[in-house]
Amino acid sequence: MPKKLKLLPKVATKEIVNGRIHACDANGRPCFDLDNPERVVLTHDFRAYAPELHRGALGWTIPTDSDGYTFARIAFDAGPRLRLRNFAVDRVPVETAEAVAAQIIAENRNTRFDADRGVAARYYQEFLASYGNTLSLASTIFGGTGDQEIYAFTYPSLVEIATLKGETVYPVKIGYSKSGYGGAGERIRSLITEKAGFPEKPVVLLIFKTWDGRKIEAQVHRKLRAMGRKAESLGREWFRTSTAELRDFIAGCEHPTLPDDRILVGSDETIAEGFDRAMKNGAVIEMGLIPGQAAAMIRIRYPDQEPKEP
Repeated sequence: MPKKLKLLPKVATKEIVNGRIHACDANGRPCFDLDNPERVVLTHDFRAYAPELHRGALGWTIPTDSDGYTFARIAFDAGPRLRLRNFAVDRVPVETAEAVAAQIIAENRNTRFDADRGVAARYYQEFLASYGNTLSLASTIFGGTGDQEIYAFTYPSLVEIATLKGETVYPVKIGYSKSGYGGAGERIRSLITEKAGFPEKPVVLLIFKTWDGRKIEAQVHRKLRAMGRKAESLGREWFRTSTAELRDFIAGCEHPTLPDDRILVGSDETIAEGFDRAMKNGAVIEMGLIPGQAAAMIRIRYPDQEPKEP
């Protein structure tokens, strides 16, 4: 069933800043136009949903399927119609839409968000390789389709101990991620943020894409619990299993489809990637403490911008 819309904002002001349209209601709150379709361009990557939906893809808002403030359904020129969060698109004037799209596409060349899928795939592999200092991905099995990911990892010593005992299963952490940034890789790395506290890299056994990570995770956990495979550990979601067994379990799960009413956020760069891209474009990353406050400051300054006091 379509989500019931309650908020009905009226656009009071519109202005164009840096080629983008900024519309606000009578209270100055940014909002979508619910009376007229608006031309929009993607600022995030949505190729998990359709191969044509790279950064810079163009579309139109569908005013009848928007809450006015946080999301709108977009009819893309390439065909798909999806509900997106407001920050996933920029509204642009019709007459300059193609130019703005071309600029975004140019800015993302030779990255994992390149409009060319072959180029994007190559740089995605490089992106995964960047996790090699904390994760072992050499034998990882990838599969599935969707915008969320089931992941499983273990440690080499745990596998070695099981083998010495003559066992074919070993402790494995099984979880899921619905991050649009680093995905499962970033989630696993976040669990071991202090490298000095671990004697070895975790081995990522598999990363499986799905439209509902929680649902697949629950089915796999339930199966392993029923088999008495819950591992004794301080951490949660550890079970005694193996890569081959997990692959079979996931294949036997009930696999969900993409819900029509899901509000999508798309994939974006990690903080590290964002900083790297900014510096390649000549930016200076400034960091420091804010005087008199228990807070830090991060500023990205480009060569044509004069430094300012915090």
